[in-house]
Amino acid sequence: MATAEKTWRGSELSVVKNEMPEKQDVDRLLELAEKTKEKCERLQQRIRHLSFWQVGVAATYSCLGLSLVVKNYSNLPSISEMIAFGSFAVLAFIFIVFYTLGGEKRQCERVLGVEKLALEETVGLIREVEPLISQKEGWSLLKRAEFRIRISKFGIGTQTLL
Repeated sequence: MATAEKTWRGSELSVVKNEMPEKQDVDRLLELAEKTKEKCERLQQRIRHLSFWQVGVAATYSCLGLSLVVKNYSNLPSISEMIAFGSFAVLAFIFIVFYTLGGEKRQCERVLGVEKLALEETVGLIREVEPLISQKEGWSLLKRAEFRIRISKFGIGTQTLL
C-alpha cells in the first residue's frame, strides 16, 4: 500500500514515505475550509453593505451640496452665514464618512482575497489526499462520491466524480 509523507512542493502534497494521511486530518481540513468559506461569505456580505452605505452617503452628499449651490445662485433670500457654515460642516462630515466606508471596504476586500486563496489551497490539499484516504479507509464508490460532492460545494476547481 502506498504511503505518504507531507512535504510541500508548491501546493502539492507528495507521496514519499511511510505515513498515510489520517481521516481526522482530512476532517480538520474540511472544517477549516468550511469555516474559511463562511468567513468569505460574511466578508462578501459586509462589502455589499458597505457599498450600499457608500451609495447612500454619496447621494446625501450630492443632494446637500446641490441644494447649497441652488440656494446660493437663486433669487431666494440669502441664507445666513451660520446655516452656510453648518451646511459645509455637514458636507465635510459626510465626506469623512464616505472616505471611512471606502477604507473599510478596501480592507474587507483585501482580507477576502487572502481568505479565498487560503480556501483554494485547503480545497486543493483535500483533493490531493482524497484518493489516499479513500484507498486506506476502503471507501465505497458512494462514499467517495459523497465526499467529492461535499468538496464541490466550495465552488473551487473541477473534479471528475468517479
